Amino acid sequence: MVGRRRLFLLLAGLALAAVLFAIPVVRVSEVEVGERVLVAGAGARFTVTLEYLHSVELGRVAETYEVTGCEIRLTRLAWPGHGAGLPSSPGDLEAPTATGDGGYILENLSLRLGGALSLSTRYMISPRLVVSGSEIATGGLVEIRACTGRSVAWLLWQWLRGSLDVIAGS
Repeated sequence: MVGRRRLFLLLAGLALAAVLFAIPVVRVSEVEVGERVLVAGAGARFTVTLEYLHSVELGRVAETYEVTGCEIRLTRLAWPGHGAGLPSSPGDLEAPTATGDGGYILENLSLRLGGALSLSTRYMISPRLVVSGSEIATGGLVEIRACTGRSVAWLLWQWLRGSLDVIAGS
């Protein structure tokens, strides 16, 4: 009888360890920048804005992405005008455009990008990253993942390392 009890406790302990350490049981949306991970509940809504100087035209470009549920969308794009690597005119993007100070602005976009997006800031001039109103230091690569599974142990480990922050989403 004692042998069965020990076997049961061992199996129960192994099952609990599998849930905590291996099986992704928590659904989160996250922004990973270098060693820093910002997480929000999978249902949270938050924005990620990347601003930088265009490498050829040297005008300010701003891209705003919104993470809602399990989807990432480009919602706003502002650029200085036509040039290398930029839309030649607002009509190229088939969206309502406004002319702002020093360029074009596309607002109220809803360009679906899926559930994961990688943005490299490595070769950008003066990149500036803002996540839900808070500026974050860029580290070369920005990974945005919507509605991804994480284990409790992974979240706990990131928190203990001091590299996990919670995004204030709506």
